[in-house]
Amino acid sequence: MTIEIVDAAGAVVRTMEDSVSPGINRVSWDLSRDGFTAPTSRDTTTITGPDVVPGRYSVRITDGRGSVTAPVEVRQDARVAIDHAERETNHATVVRVGERIEIAGEAVRRIRAVRGAVSRVADWLKDRDDAGRASSEAVEPSYNNSKESTPRSDRPGMLRPRPSGWRWREPNRRWRTP
Repeated sequence: MTIEIVDAAGAVVRTMEDSVSPGINRVSWDLSRDGFTAPTSRDTTTITGPDVVPGRYSVRITDGRGSVTAPVEVRQDARVAIDHAERETNHATVVRVGERIEIAGEAVRRIRAVRGAVSRVADWLKDRDDAGRASSEAVEPSYNNSKESTPRSDRPGMLRPRPSGWRWREPNRRWRTP
């Protein structure tokens, strides 16, 4: 069974999955949006989403036989003295930050996938014959030989191989052929 909380604009703000058994079943909603996926040192985790702003929502319950929708009104807590406009502004800010966190998490996931692929290719090349080993050295060049390398001007401390037969040209700081 899937339970979706839909705001007045028709956007799903919370999705809950639950198993049901014959008879009466109880589900509770803590008035928060779906959480955001954030990167961690090894994987990702879900951060609890912010509370929804007061207003009208719909609860849509879907199972294998169909769906049922019912209206719900979320009211402002009388103990909290924040006007509606300020609450909506705060909520929108938290949602934007959460979306940025998810973008960062996706970037971290992609970087980890690329690192794993590069590692597998490097391992595969190391296991190859001498021709493969030469290719492996091309993938992982050594920049310790100062005779063959020169500092990059756009990134201090980074080195790049100097093409043989080329010389340094000062005005535009690029290599050119003699």
